[in-house]
Amino acid sequence: MEFFESDIPRALTKGAYYKGLTLGHEFSGQIVEWGSKATEWSVGDRVTIAPLEPCMKCVYCNQGKFGLCDTYNYYGSRTDGAMANFIKVGKANILKLKDTISYDAGAMVDPAANAVHGLWRGNLK
Repeated sequence: MEFFESDIPRALTKGAYYKGLTLGHEFSGQIVEWGSKATEWSVGDRVTIAPLEPCMKCVYCNQGKFGLCDTYNYYGSRTDGAMANFIKVGKANILKLKDTISYDAGAMVDPAANAVHGLWRGNLK
């Protein structure tokens, strides 16, 4: 599993949501097991995870504005993250990686998505 290093200052400067929280919100790895409803993947598939887990019930989620969700969950921040041997994640958060994408690059998908979103919002040409 590969990680991006923003979790360390987050914990040391801002503090974790609760004592004993396992950090790690920007990561990639392999699927080692899945639930019976997750038929899209196989053991060994290379993946990265979108760390924001919206409630899917609030006004913002119903509008598709998941980043504004009032009751979101967040791997490595509000719930245990990936600085562990294994992590259980919801299937909606799994993004499959092509074999040509390194685990290091896979761990950068979330920060890169935030940067691209900012460029789109700023209407940069």
